[in-house]
This record gives sequence, structure tokens and C-alpha cells, in this order.
Amino acid sequence: MLVDIKAPWYREGTVTEKKAVNFVLNHGGIGDYICWLVCMEWTAKYHPHLDIQIFSPKFFIEIPKNVFAKYENVKVVDKAALTDQHCKDAPTFIPSKDATLNCTGANLVDLGFAYYANKQFAPEYFNNYPKLEQMPPHILEDERFNELEAVIKSNYKFAVLTPYYTNSNRKMPPKVFNEIKDYLIELKVVPVLLGQESWVERRQQLDEEYDFSKCINLLNKTSLMQAAAVMDIADMVIGVDNGLLHLAAMTETPIVFGYTVIGPEYRMPRREKGAIINVEPPKELKCRYCLPQMRFHFNHNFNTCVYKDDLCVQGLEDFVPWKRAINYLVKENYESSNPIRER
Repeated sequence: MLVDIKAPWYREGTVTEKKAVNFVLNHGGIGDYICWLVCMEWTAKYHPHLDIQIFSPKFFIEIPKNVFAKYENVKVVDKAALTDQHCKDAPTFIPSKDATLNCTGANLVDLGFAYYANKQFAPEYFNNYPKLEQMPPHILEDERFNELEAVIKSNYKFAVLTPYYTNSNRKMPPKVFNEIKDYLIELKVVPVLLGQESWVERRQQLDEEYDFSKCINLLNKTSLMQAAAVMDIADMVIGVDNGLLHLAAMTETPIVFGYTVIGPEYRMPRREKGAIINVEPPKELKCRYCLPQMRFHFNHNFNTCVYKDDLCVQGLEDFVPWKRAINYLVKENYESSNPIRER
């Protein structure tokens, strides 16, 4: 017998009169915001009596507008429009730098429910990232995409690489990046670079050792929704714990996901469909995944390595697991009669 689970479980007679509420996407990055949208969509779906305003950073606003287009009770606006009057007129939920939860023991989806719904943890039947719908149909009409358009028309495989990073302890080592790029080219898979400096909360200067030759370089050339549309038709997305990997998880494209200070238990994207292959520092590295291990390590925000040596990043320099993941997605599955995904 199939059971149609509904939430919340309102007792008969519960008052559900119309009420306004404001959600503010604040003090986070792309990955945080995507995870927090799960709670907002749960609220919109199961609390239709609420009139919800979501205040979003301008660079991110295309994403919640896409997700909530089907909800008549939700309006998405630029966070710059938020005023004190909004906060006086309706309950307003704003994660604050001065009053943040200790999130190191929680998945970011669960953290969103704590921030915005006073609920822990995410409902088991409603904890996947929203899936992006109705991708922009004209992303390839701009001259910036001429190279990519030629690749697609020629039916070549292409992989998205995401070299930008927020902190030095969450980057892909240049050595293994170059090896991945060269191996993709050897397999006749075209490397495509995506990322935008303005999307990065804490800007880092890319190491000169990164070799972008023979790549289609779309760095700083796309909007966030355009980047999502490119990843949606890619054969895979490869990177180390950054916002674009979480954005890719809003599609069904396979992801090769590297971890440093936080492991898959807390950071692996949640979605219903689409392969995710994890690449982790070696188990022998005792300090790997330090962030959830040191929940109450005061006076350190983990934006830098607590030991000042970034050994977890160095632990991703072994090319073997990356090569194994690429081979799985390219050789075994796309050449089989039962591929993971068809473009």
C-alpha cells in the first residue's frame, strides 16, 4: 500500500491564515544558498498560506527564480532591496555572521532547515536539491560560446572543470588539475573551464601552475544560469568542493567531487538522479576532514588550514582516483549499452 506522506501534519482546526514571511540568503556561497533553497521550497510547498519573499544576492537570483517559478506564493527579489521596514512588517530569517549555528556537524541542507524553519533535521522525503527546469534556450547564440557550440555540433564529449576556489584549503592542486586536463584531451574529451571571480566569497589568485591551454575557457564569461546550462549538457563536471559542483547537482550530469576539510558525509550533494564519484584524501592522513572533527576549536574559522600546511589538498595530488573516475564515466559507461546519462 502506497502512503502519500504530507507535511506538516496539521491537526484539524490548526490556524493557517495568510501570513507574510521573508527569507534572506546571506553570509554564504553558492553551495550554501543551493542547500538552503531546499528548506524554502519545502516551506513554499507545504505552507501555501504563507506569502514568501526570498531576498537573494543579485549574482545568484536567477537560480531561485528558476526553482520557485511554479509557486504562486513565492516572490524572489534582489537582496539590495531589503529594508528595515521589511523586517518590521513580517518575520525575517537572516543567517548572521554574529549569530551563526555551529554547522560543522551538519549537512548544509540540514543547516538550512535550522536557519529558516527552526527544524532539525531535513525531512527524509524532502532533502534533495531542487532540480533546475527550463534551461535558457539561447545560451549558445552569444559569440562567447562559439567554440563550445562547435564541440556540441561535432558530437564531441566535453567535461567541465572548475578551478576557482574560496580558500587555499579547498582547491584542486595545479599538478593534478593539469594531469586531469591532459588525460581528458587524450581521451578526446574537451575540457571546458567555468567559474566567475565575482561568485567567490573570498577571492584567491589562481596559481600560475594551472595550465589552461587547449581548454575552452569560459572563466568570467557566463552568468550563473548560463554556467548551469553548460553543465546540464556536459558529460561530467570535475572539481573540489565548490559552489559550481553543487550547482551541477541541480542537474543530472555526473560529478567527480573532491573533498579536503569536510568529507562526503556532510558535503556530498543530495539528489535523486545523477552519478557522483567521490575523490578523498588518503585515510592515512589523520587530519583529513578536520572541520567536523574540531567542532569547538575556538578562534579559527577554517578558511585556512589550522596546521598551516594544507596536507588534505596535497592528499588529492594522486592522479589515480581521478583517472579511475574519468574512465568509469567515459570508457565503461558511455561505451556501454546502458550509459549513466545521455546528452
